[in-house]
Order: sequence, then C-alpha cells, then structure tokens
Amino acid sequence: MSEGVYAELRNASNMRFQIEAELTRNKNRIQRWFSIYFPEYKDVYGSFDCISSMMILRQAALPCDIIDLGAERINQIWREAKLKAVGIKRAQTLVEAAKRSIGYTEGLKTARIEIMMLLDEYKTLKSKLDMMMEVIEKLVSRIPFAEKLMEIKGIGIKTVSGFIAEVGDISRFTDAKQIQKLAGQAIIENSSGKHKGQSRIRKRGRKRLRYLLFEAVLSLTATNHEFKEIHRYYITRQNNPLKKKQSLIVLSNKLIRVFYAILKNGADYDPERSFCSECGNKINYVKRFCSECGSAITNNSKFCSGCGAKVNVFDNDIQYSTPHMTTSIDKELSQQTDNEITTFENKTDAKAGLFDIWNNFDVFCKVLIIVIGIILLLLLISVISHNNLALFISIIQMIGVISSLLIHKNIIKINKNGWDYLLLIIVGLFGILNIMSYSNKESESTTTNKTAQTTMIISQYTETTLIEENKLATVATTTATATTNINKPPKNGFNKNTNNSVTVGNYCFSIPNYWKVNDDEPELYRAFAETSGKVAMLQIISNHDDLDTVSYELLKEENDNGLMADAFKSWNDSCGEVTSQEYNNGIIKGFLYTWDFIQEGIDGKAQCLVFPSEESNSWMFVSLAETNNTENTYFDDYSKIFDTIEIKSDMQPIATSNTTVTSQSTIPETSSKYEKAFVKKCQQYDIYYMFDSDNQTVIQFYTEDAFVLNGTYSGDFKTGVLIDITSYGDGWYETFINKSGSYATLIDYNGFEFDYEQCDVSIAHKALENLN
Repeated sequence: MSEGVYAELRNASNMRFQIEAELTRNKNRIQRWFSIYFPEYKDVYGSFDCISSMMILRQAALPCDIIDLGAERINQIWREAKLKAVGIKRAQTLVEAAKRSIGYTEGLKTARIEIMMLLDEYKTLKSKLDMMMEVIEKLVSRIPFAEKLMEIKGIGIKTVSGFIAEVGDISRFTDAKQIQKLAGQAIIENSSGKHKGQSRIRKRGRKRLRYLLFEAVLSLTATNHEFKEIHRYYITRQNNPLKKKQSLIVLSNKLIRVFYAILKNGADYDPERSFCSECGNKINYVKRFCSECGSAITNNSKFCSGCGAKVNVFDNDIQYSTPHMTTSIDKELSQQTDNEITTFENKTDAKAGLFDIWNNFDVFCKVLIIVIGIILLLLLISVISHNNLALFISIIQMIGVISSLLIHKNIIKINKNGWDYLLLIIVGLFGILNIMSYSNKESESTTTNKTAQTTMIISQYTETTLIEENKLATVATTTATATTNINKPPKNGFNKNTNNSVTVGNYCFSIPNYWKVNDDEPELYRAFAETSGKVAMLQIISNHDDLDTVSYELLKEENDNGLMADAFKSWNDSCGEVTSQEYNNGIIKGFLYTWDFIQEGIDGKAQCLVFPSEESNSWMFVSLAETNNTENTYFDDYSKIFDTIEIKSDMQPIATSNTTVTSQSTIPETSSKYEKAFVKKCQQYDIYYMFDSDNQTVIQFYTEDAFVLNGTYSGDFKTGVLIDITSYGDGWYETFINKSGSYATLIDYNGFEFDYEQCDVSIAHKALENLN
C-alpha cells in the first residue's frame, strides 16, 4: 500500500482518470445531440468547445434559433466579446449551414434544455479537471527527482504522475524488471505440443500502468529522436526484425529502465548513451571473432570454442559499428534489449530440440514411454495408499515393460515376431487389475465398517428398552431428513420497498437486504447470505473490454462457439455441463448460464446472466452460486433481480407527465405575504420563485408549461436556503444561495448552477394568475 505523498498522488491520479472518463462521456453525448438536431454544425466548427462556438450555443443551439438570430447578430456577439479569430464570414457560414440542416425538428423545447445541461456539465467537468491537475502538479513536485523525468522530450506531467501513482515509492524495488512484471509485460510462450505460437506479454499486472507506458511510447516515437531511431532500428534490422507493436512493447520496457534509473539514483537523462554524439546513429555491438580460426566468441569466454586459443578480453578488442564512440555504457545499453529477445529464442530452440528427439522414436518406443510413465504413477500411488496388491502388480508391469523393450531391440532373441507388442498388451491388462484393486480395497473397507456398525446396532438393540427404541427411531428419522434435505425452502425476501439499490457500471439493481455486502465498488458488487461452509454468494461485475466492441451479436457468437461455457468451467475445480438460454426483457438482452460445480470439495449449483453494456463497452456478469448444504435456495429471488435492472440515468428531467400540478385554489389570492421573488429569463419560458419568510414556504412555476409546485425551504438568505419541492415521487431538492446585488444563483441537486434575477413580487404573482 502506498503511504504519504504517494498515497495522495495515487488517489489524485485515480480521480483524474475518473473525471476524464466522465468528460469523454459528456463529449460523446454532446456529439450525439448534434448528430440528431444539427449534424451540419461540425462543418463549421471542428470542435464545439472553442470560445466562439460556446458563446453561440448558449444563445442559439438549434438551426431555427441560428436563422432567427442572423449573421449580423452573431457577428455582433463576437465583436462585443472582442474575439478576433472569427467574423462575418464565419457567421454567414453558420447561418447557411443552419438553413440547409436536415436535423430533427420535433421536441425542440426539451432539446434546448438538454444541450444547456450538457454544456453546463462540460464546463463543470473541465473546471474539476483543471483543479485536479493543479493538485497533481503540487504533489509531483514533492517527489524526489520527478522533475528530471519531464526533461525527456515527449514526457509530460500526466505520464509522470500516472507512473509514480501506480509504482509508488521507487525504493521498494531492487530492479527495474520488478516494475516490468508489475506492469504485466513479462514475455510468455504460447505453444502446445508441436504447435509453436507467437510469444506475447503476460498482461497480469496493473492495466493502467501498462496503458500509460504504451501511450507514452507512442508519443516518444513521434517526438523524441532517440526513441524514434531505436524504433526504426528494431523494425528494420536484418536479424530478427520486430513488428511495430512488438517494438513499442520493448521500448516501453526501456522507458521503465530509464524512469527507474532517474528516480532511484537521480541520474540525468542522457540521449548520447544510446546514440553517437557525432553522427546520431545507434551504437550496435558486434561479436568478437577468433584471430586463429575465425569462430565467434561469446562475451565472457576466455578461450575460443573452435581452436582453444586464448582470447584477450580488453575493451579495445571489441568492435563497434561507430568506432568513434566506445564507452562501456554504450555497448551495455545497445545490447540490453536484444539479449532479452535472444534469450527467449534460445529457450524456444531448446524445446524444439526435445520435440525433434521425440519424433525420432518409432511408434513402439513412444507407446512404451507413455506406459512407463503411467506405471510409475500407479507405483507411487500404491506406495502412498499402502496398497500391497497394487504395488505387486506395478512391479510385475515394470518387469513386463523391460522384457518387451529387450525383445523389441533383439537383445532377447525370439523366433516369432510380435512378442514385444503382445507382452505390452498384457502389461496394459495388468493395469486394469491394478486400478480394480483400489475399488476392491474400498469395498472391503466399506463391508468391514458396515459389519461393525451392524454388530454394534444389534448389540445395542438387544439391550434397549421400548422407550430407548422410540428415541433411536427419532434420531434415525432426524438423521435421514438431514441427509436427504434436497428440497430446500426458497428464500422469499424480495421486496422493492425494502430492497437495497446497487449500482454497478451503467446499471442499477434492486437487491434484497439479506445479502451481506463484502465488496461494493463501482465495477464490482459481492455479497453473501450464508457462510461457515454453507455459502450463497451473489456477485455483479462490470468488465471493460479492451480488445473488442461489445455487442449482443459478439456474445451470441461466443456462446455458440462454446467459449463462454469454457470460461465458466475454468471458475471451478470440477464443473458439470454448462447450459444456456437466451434472456430478453426489453431492457437487457443476453444469455443465462446454469451449471453444477465442485469447489474445494463442496458441491453446488450456479447461474450467471451475461449481457453487454454498450454505453461503457463492458460485459455485465450477474451470478449466483450456492452450495447444496445451504439452508435455503436463492434462485427465485435471483431471477426477480433481472426484472429490476435499469440503465443508470446521469440526469433526471426537470418535469415529467407525472408531475403533480397544484390546483388554482391552492394559489394564494394576494401576494402581500410573499417577501421575495426571483425569475430566470429563458428563451422558451420564465421560471419564477416566490418566498414566504413567515411560513417558510415557496412556490415554483413555469410560465409556458403551466404548472405550479408548492414546497418548503429552510435556512437564511444570507448564507443560503435549502428548497424541497416534491415533483414526482422521490422529490426535487435544490439549494438557493444569495449573492450580492440583485442576482442570485440556484444550484440543483446535480450541481448545475443557474443565475436568477430578483423581481417585484406583484409581477411574479400576476404571472402566476395568468397561468389559467
């Protein structure tokens, strides 16, 4: 766990990632809005968040509003703001785009509200991100030697802060390879039998650290001369050229070593260590050759492997592709990455040699080797289980195998052919007897136990009175019921009024309150209903897919290919057949999987609902696993959870069709008791607030939508008041904060700010009366 400034930096870095993710989602929603209502807007502005664009969107976002505003008025708005980069030509282009727009022309009132809310959210997130970057910069300045990392061209504050946040205190590590493993970039082999697959990185590490390194290397290969040349060398060299992505992974490991050296020792970044200071070429190490026979000589060898002549090992005997640059540091760095790949290739060649030896054996020898392995395994089991019969049979089998080998190699000469195969078949038959000896031993043990139990029961029965007989019958009945209690009563605790609301990923779930939460995170929910050997576990996971675009079609394809069933089988020590059925309730569409399992010697049953979350490009897993010894079964309540799944809404509407409209009789006849009134001037309607300080009541009404909401407030206008207005079931909470002058700011429960102007109470009351 990180401590001190490293813990603060890790939290700040996580918050930065979350804010950036929210900002990306907000931008996507704004682009979606433009695609629906004004698709031609991108022809005028490449980015909607420039200053001139934001000024126009605040006043006229829809094509019809821009046409009404006109090019002259748009240009005047820019002139008043003293913007120099735009003028009448840009304004005319915007108006022309609005005139030929093919955007949707229905529901424009709510469309205006939607874009205003999205722009307010964008402004809030941008300010949060700027504030968080200031905090990160202050924390990074407290890390020793961190400023030296940013001296590398192409490395910025985000890369440095993200690296230190994931790695923590560099003194925890004794070697840069430990950080490489932490990032999950250790190379592993993908091969089986004769198949030799392509090597890849393990990816068992911190995903965010691996992502930061890869993004940093992409920037370095584009802007940094040293890394650009190394990348070019790896992908164009004659001996074992790498693919572009492989080269980027190797460069990310090099970046780890550079960061480690700087943070550990405070060394300065020196690009000349990897490149010649005179010509700029990469310094490549060339092997030495024996002057007697010309054989290649390894780095640490003192004698030639070809002729045995003694070799000098001084630095001046080593050749370089650039002889004017001959420091030991250069040759060490120039070979470090090549050695990593060469070592892996040597291991692969060694394994290939073993396969060649295996292929040189004939069929009889291959079968013989397999049989010997099985016999040795049976021999070991017989020794551990103290099965003398199995031990004796294994020894006979081994003698038979040796004899068949001697006959096959003509060491023991027999006139008739085929005796070696016949003897091998007899050895196989003895293997069946070997296995049967264990079942006989178990049956003998069971028979002995049953006989002992029967004898004990008979002896007890002869000495038992009638009352004792009744007691024994009661005990026997209870035991039989306990051992055959297969039909467990269903747990009936599903109640929407008392259930807990759980949010995982982009979805909300209604969970019965008897589940005891163990893990409750944005991407993971895990809870237990029974423990101590009786386990019922409910788990909801949102797993982001970094490789593919999630969709129901992709899920169906993997379901039909059996990939999902294989994945569930890997969860358990032993797994039965995995069955699946399609699930579709109109909100989610996926597959429900069912299987029996054995985990750590305990058997049970499990189900898992899998469906795609296209909004976050994630897979949702809703699973229930219960052992067969639990007191209740929970699958009935588990299936009811599916019907309560809802897509998480980032923002609630201002008013809906279910809004409770206050009748005119509840509106006060006079406005004398209302001391304060505020109004927000909107393009489509005005929003009024009238406050009664004596009764602590408030009236809110919209002039065009013609509905009135009554509520209460508490607090002081000098410091701010909290308004509680019930609009549709769960309530609408807002905070009213007084400001200097005649203006005030209203902040709603989502954190959005709206400016209101104080107005005369009689004017507000007259607008209230005109609603009828």
